[in-house]
Order: sequence, then C-alpha cells, then structure tokens
Amino acid sequence: MNHPGLVEHASEWGPFTTLATDEVVSVEPAGHDWAPSHPIDVDAIVAALGAHLPFLSAGMWPPSARPAAEDIGSDYGSALFPRDLFISLRSLAVGYPIERFVPVVDEVFRHQDRDREPGKLFHEHRDPNTALARNISTVTGCTWPWFAADDVTGDGACYVMELALADPSILERRAGDITYAGAVSAALGWELRRMRESGRHLILSRQLSRPPGSTWMPPIGSVWKDSPDGFVRSDGMLPTRPVALVEVQCILYRSLRLAAHLPVLGDSHEFDRLADSVRSDFLDTFWVDDGVGGFPGYFAELDESREKLVVAPIVASCLIDVLESGMLDGPEHADRMRSVMRHLYDPALGLRGALGPRSLSTSAPHYYPSGGDKGAVWPYLNDRLATAVAQRGFHRCAHHDDLMTVHICEATGAVPEFVPDADEPVFDRVRVKATRARPEPYMTTAIEPAKPWQLWTLGALLRASARASAYEREQPRSPSAGIDALDDELAALARRAAVV
Repeated sequence: MNHPGLVEHASEWGPFTTLATDEVVSVEPAGHDWAPSHPIDVDAIVAALGAHLPFLSAGMWPPSARPAAEDIGSDYGSALFPRDLFISLRSLAVGYPIERFVPVVDEVFRHQDRDREPGKLFHEHRDPNTALARNISTVTGCTWPWFAADDVTGDGACYVMELALADPSILERRAGDITYAGAVSAALGWELRRMRESGRHLILSRQLSRPPGSTWMPPIGSVWKDSPDGFVRSDGMLPTRPVALVEVQCILYRSLRLAAHLPVLGDSHEFDRLADSVRSDFLDTFWVDDGVGGFPGYFAELDESREKLVVAPIVASCLIDVLESGMLDGPEHADRMRSVMRHLYDPALGLRGALGPRSLSTSAPHYYPSGGDKGAVWPYLNDRLATAVAQRGFHRCAHHDDLMTVHICEATGAVPEFVPDADEPVFDRVRVKATRARPEPYMTTAIEPAKPWQLWTLGALLRASARASAYEREQPRSPSAGIDALDDELAALARRAAVV
C-alpha cells in the first residue's frame, strides 16, 4: 500500500488535515460551534425520545429535544435510519426495557415488502414532501422509503432473534399485517437469495442506479458507507465491480447461527450448515496473512473476469464485526482470534488510536484523522468492541475501551457521532470538500464534521458506564489462562497509547 501522506492547511476557523493528493475545493465553518455542557443527563434525553412520530427520529438524536441546539442534526430530525436504530437499541437495553422503544421497530417492518426485493428492510425513510428529501432524491435518484444498504435487513433480523432468545413471544408481535416471525423469515429469505445470486456463500454489494450525470456515491451504492470513497483499493483506486463487504458477511453468518436456535423459523441443522459454509468462504476469501498472524481484509472485489474475489489487504474497524459475529469463536479459530485482537489493541499495528480503534488503519491509502469512516474514532465502535471482547473473556481490554467512551463524552460534553483521531476528543471546526482523481475525477467531503448528539453514542455511553462500574466492583477475569494473559498484555499496550 502507498499512503499519499497528509498535509495540514490553515483556515480562518482553524487548521485541518487532508490527504496530500487532495485538491481542496471548498472550506467552510462546521455549521455548529459546540460549547460543552455538563453533565450529560441520560434519563432526561431518553425521556424526550419517542414523544412524537417518527419514533426515535432516525435512531439518532432528535434536535427538537434540546431547544438550545435545534440546528444540530436537523437533517435527521424527520428521518428514520434502521441501521443506527438497531445499534442503539442494543446498548440502550442496559438501562431501559424494550417496550420503551419497540414501536419504532414496528415502523421499520411495516415497510418491508414495498421494494422490488421482497424481505428487504429500508435504509432510510423521510417525508418526501420536505425540501431536503426532494433534494436528496434529485441527486441520488432514490425514492422514499429508500431501500439501499445491504447490512440493514440481516441486522434487523438479528436484533429480533436476539430478543426472541430471551422472550420467544416477541415473534408473535404484529407490525401492521406481518408478525415479527414473518418479518424475520422474510429478511432471512432476502439474505439467502442474495447469497445464492452471488454463486458463493457470500453476499455481493453492487452499484445503485443514479440520475444521468450524477457523481453521487460511485461506484458501490448498496453499502452503508455512503461517501463516494468509503471503500478504496490498496492502490488508492475506487473499486468498480461488485464487492463483498466484511460487515455484510458477518451479519449473514450471525443471522444464520441465531436462526438455528429458533426452530420456529426453519430447519436448525440447515441454518447451521449454511453458517459453516459462510464462515469457510469468508475465511478463504478475506483472510490476509501478515507477520502478526493475519486479519480479514477491508473488502473483496470481483476481478475483471468477474469470477474471483480479490481482497483489499487493509486493516479496518470491521474487525470488530468479525469478533462480534462469533465467526472466530471455537478452539479451531483461536490463532485467528488472537491475531485479530492484536490488530485491534496494539497501537504499533496502526488501527489503535489514543481514543480507541480508528475506522481505518493509518496505513490505508485514504486514511486521514478527520475522515469519519476513513480514520476517525467512533464511540459506538468502542462500545461494540468492548461488548464483544468482554463476552470472550477480555475484560481488561473491554474496561479500557469503556473508559475511552466515557472520556470522549465527558470531555466534549456531548455524545458525538465521531471525533478526529487525536490525543484529545474534539469537534472539527470546518467542513472541507476535495477533488480526487481516480478512477475518474470526483468530489468528496474530505472532512464532514460529526454531529454532537447521536443516539448510538448515547447508548454506548450508557452501556460503557454500566460495564465500567461493574468491572470496578467485580474485577472479572477469564477462566482461560491464555486469554487472561493476552488480555493483560493487550490492555497494557492500549493504555500506553491513551491519554487518560
């Protein structure tokens, strides 16, 4: 890989950093001048959620709930994003019963069969009569609800199946004309159809249609990273053919394993057999050998013959998805588990920053500190990582990431979407657009400032705080001597890179 390097620029709103190859097109103020407020009152915030339709306002922080900051996140105030919602509800469950929020899940499932792909869940829903929704439709060609991303459908099924393992009666709940059991079965059916269409036990993402002349989201649209360069090959080029994404395969694998525990959804043995095949194809396709033991690469693109998938050997935060899915559980995958843990916690390997795992390794060709999905630190990823590793006995590592989540929120006085990869958590003061040249000239938002109030970060703060307190009381340790020793080593390495 050949990282082009970083260049610091000056502006009247403060310095900012872009790739050395970026041609800066515009620089403007961030749109919010956040002044920290303490303390963060989680109960008061949650009490304001769901007061009006649509429930939870996109699974993100509704600006109307905090009158002093009505401009923040205003473009999300009347939208619903199921991806963000399911992430948020898992962490909020630490402090609040599912009954508090389940009506918004009904809202998602009510629209399930309104697309040309039966069983698919929508990526985003807005009031089509608003000026913003009309503008988005003009640029992207989408209609509302917008059935785009490939990760939402399987994760929605996973979320309900997780609930059903604790309380099977949730599958009898109705959302309009469909039960939750029916919605989950339809979602699983969509995943399996897309898997079979790919000719392998993986799901391929593909380009979405867009208006003639539009440069929006080239070339892969059916993924959640909705900037045009969310995925870049190791040579710095954008992929131009269908790709398999780590996150999507991890969701597919987990959904099949969960379904195998719920006989009402189908043949448990067949679900387990398919899950085994998904794991085998995933490791054969994505695993990149390196001097540490290896890791799953960022994505895999079809070659020119469209027969073979070629992995991009880039380390990214999707390693969290691999751990979380359970794909590396079991003694036969212990070496791979240790290697992934090392990539996530050893700062020398490029993914661990002072505040937590970066979204991209510093060696990735499009890494830069304020890049959002291209290098920044996301508190909800700290929380997801801490949850996954704690479940596998790495309690000291989990405690470190929980402390980082709390520190980010306390230091900024908010629950931020993400913060720049830096020693201290701050908000970017500028929005920067830049032109990049390959494979064709296109414009991207080199710096898109994070919004200070996000529901998934609020949930992360809640769960991280609860788990940190429990750790201080109980001092849990893994019963496995090997895991306990690695936990101690990696937590020490992560602490050396931290500032608190």
